[in-house]
Amino acid sequence: MQKTGNNPKTSPKNNSAGLPLLWFLACFLTCFAPLTAQTESAGNRHSDCHNFITIEGSTNVNEFSFQQMLEDQRSLIRFYPQEGYLSVQIPSKNFEPSNPLMYADFIKLIKAEEHPYITIRFHFNPYEFYPEGQQTETIASEIYVTLAGEEKKYRIPGQVHLCENNMLRIRGDVKINLLDFSLHPPTKFMGMVKVNHEVFVNFGLRIEQTMLTQN
Repeated sequence: MQKTGNNPKTSPKNNSAGLPLLWFLACFLTCFAPLTAQTESAGNRHSDCHNFITIEGSTNVNEFSFQQMLEDQRSLIRFYPQEGYLSVQIPSKNFEPSNPLMYADFIKLIKAEEHPYITIRFHFNPYEFYPEGQQTETIASEIYVTLAGEEKKYRIPGQVHLCENNMLRIRGDVKINLLDFSLHPPTKFMGMVKVNHEVFVNFGLRIEQTMLTQN
């Protein structure tokens, strides 16, 4: 006759022993799984003439992004005709994360408390690059990124195209290494999850005629 004692595979003691492992896996997946629907929605918003900046990165297990729509462009984007450059100030704390649980680590990483703005500036002559007879024109420009109080120079390709009411819009992307700004990406779960040092900054900036004459 088969014994009717407790089956060791289903005993309460063994189940309780597995709880820490289940908790670890749940936290692991929750903290670092990308939110696909939100990322796709962000991509759709880039196709129009809105102002935006997106910081995209990855860990050794997945990808993530932080996006910000720059709606108040009159106070954030300024053109300096005498110096010949365009400057954009991005509030450090206004980013929307693809995974909200990564937001606190991101704010700490970029030192948002000490440096409330990320600045992007680059030389730009709106009349030199105005696309005549074509929808898009490719340009190459030197771009200066100020992050966590340190400024670095990059040379990037970009595009200028026309939006509604013949407004210019600049699109560009630059790859930066966080170590260049003395920023050390965090690790999670005793070093099992590591954020890669390289991130990609994508942006789109709409240039209105009033911006070209306000200074």
